[in-house]
Amino acid sequence: MNNKLTPKEAQQLTKELVEVCTQQCTQSYDLLEYIIDDYLYAIDDTQVEYIKGELDNILEPNCMETFIPGFHD
Repeated sequence: MNNKLTPKEAQQLTKELVEVCTQQCTQSYDLLEYIIDDYLYAIDDTQVEYIKGELDNILEPNCMETFIPGFHD
C-alpha cells in the first residue's frame, strides 16, 4: 500500500471520483485522464491484458450487430 487511506476513506474517495468523472466537463475529463494514466503505469501486465480484453469486448467491431441485427450484411 502506498498511502494511508483507510478502507472507508478509499470508498468515499472512489464514490466522489466516480461522481466527478462522470460529469461531462473539461475538468472532470482531465482528472479522469490523469487517474487512468497513473493507474496504467502502476499495474502489472496481467491487469493490463485484462483491461485490454474488457475494452475489446466493449469496443468490438461488430457491436452494431447487437443493436441492428444484420447490420453488416
